[in-house]
Amino acid sequence: MATRDRNTAPDSSRGPSVMVGGDYYNRNSRLQQTAIQFGLPLLERAIQAIPLPDPGSVYLVADYGSSEGKNSMEVMREVVRLIRRRAPESVPIVIVHNDQPANDFRSLFTLVDREADSYLQTSPNVFCYASGHSFFERVFPPMQVSLGWSSIAVHWLSAMPAPIPDHIWNTCAPPDVHAAWTEQARRDWQRFLEHRAQELRPGGRLVILGGGTDARGACGAEGLLHVVNATLQEMVRAGSLRAHEYFRMAVPAYNRTREEFEQPFRTGSLQNMLVLEEFRHLVLPEPMWVRYQQDHDAAAFAEGLTGFFRAFTEPCLFGGLDPDRTPEDSRRLADLYYASLQRRLADDPETARCEWHMGLLLIAKH
Repeated sequence: MATRDRNTAPDSSRGPSVMVGGDYYNRNSRLQQTAIQFGLPLLERAIQAIPLPDPGSVYLVADYGSSEGKNSMEVMREVVRLIRRRAPESVPIVIVHNDQPANDFRSLFTLVDREADSYLQTSPNVFCYASGHSFFERVFPPMQVSLGWSSIAVHWLSAMPAPIPDHIWNTCAPPDVHAAWTEQARRDWQRFLEHRAQELRPGGRLVILGGGTDARGACGAEGLLHVVNATLQEMVRAGSLRAHEYFRMAVPAYNRTREEFEQPFRTGSLQNMLVLEEFRHLVLPEPMWVRYQQDHDAAAFAEGLTGFFRAFTEPCLFGGLDPDRTPEDSRRLADLYYASLQRRLADDPETARCEWHMGLLLIAKH
């Protein structure tokens, strides 16, 4: 096994990386597109309960963690349709897509402006904006947001708390290291909710679809994550990836148990501001695995799963290589890595069988 060089400290202050841009994430996010279907009924119940804005005010919808926008389009079309059932066309609907400053907002706005079924085409008096600001900070002034939505985003952490010896995923860390990740995830979840509590109008709602685990902390993709890590270690042994570069690699994400999702609503200051109205634990089969069971096309399975994984891991795995690496070097190493991963997955698809755990929450502002 290739061992990380512990004499070279990683930059543990690095926060979550953005997704691969240029519409790549949009084209490789089938799981995310499947998962949002489970959030639509909660959105409908939320919109039925949210008080309409006062005359002269707007109905503000916040899309926290929009990425390139593909997975937001269907949701926002449905949101506009449901709001218009209750609010006349004279009430302006303002939709704000929020993500990090380096997000590919160009792809997002291209979708919104050019897609024939864009939500801007479904109803008059609907407006689209973007916010390039971390959702771990305040995004809106107090009491402005009627409806918040966040899909497959709150598992990202604001910072990488500690290096993970010989792996890239926190559940594979020793207990003391995993405890640091758990504490970072607790603080980040608390911060996220505190800011949303300030931003929501009284009676506003927040619907969240977030990366979850079973009661033991398993996210359902451990087999894939071990293959992913073993492929990196193989590159270290081959000499193409430096040991201290591998040491700095980790996916700054943390999937929460139900208890971890629910804890802020039971104790502390948020008890008096937010109420968790509904919680559901979901287990979703990996879409590429479902297709593989039908067609037994290992090459297609490996290509699809590699594209999905690359879309959200390339920046955080290969964005922190040594300074003497040129952008071309980094791209070449990433290409080499994902090609090797794809071959491994094609040779043994069973090792990467996934069932993703997720938490679905409907939260109300008092």
